[in-house]
Amino acid sequence: MEKGHTERKIRMDKIQLHIDSQPFTAKPQKEQAGKLTNRITNAITAVTPEELAQLVGTEGRTMVLATMNGKRTKLNMMQQQALALDFDNKDDDTGLKTEGFFYQTIQETLEDEFIKQHAAFIYKTFSYTPEWEKFRVVFILDKPLTTNEQVEGAYRYL
Repeated sequence: MEKGHTERKIRMDKIQLHIDSQPFTAKPQKEQAGKLTNRITNAITAVTPEELAQLVGTEGRTMVLATMNGKRTKLNMMQQQALALDFDNKDDDTGLKTEGFFYQTIQETLEDEFIKQHAAFIYKTFSYTPEWEKFRVVFILDKPLTTNEQVEGAYRYL
């Protein structure tokens, strides 16, 4: 940490979510994605934020942030204690890389005061390149959210 900054206490409590049993070194292809979707909600995993960062950021495992009672649908959501923001730096309409004010780097994100105080970790996605940064910022909540409305409200806030 830089001098003058206080280190945020990282909660070591375990959170529950779905994490795929298979690690990947590249984004899963369509045939892999179908199998992944069918198996990922078969088991609930309890992990610390540090363990989650290792599993998704280093090992390349896919996660479903909410726990599901069956298949992955809003109707089956039981609880969610982690939130993740995608920074794809892509125009939603054109699919092209954003530029200037609309482009966010990992370094800029790490310097943001809100991120410093509240984010658990940041990791690069499989599509990341130094020329086109794509990454996720993960937040761990103190208590699980238990309704889709709560989850949607939390994302609107972020």
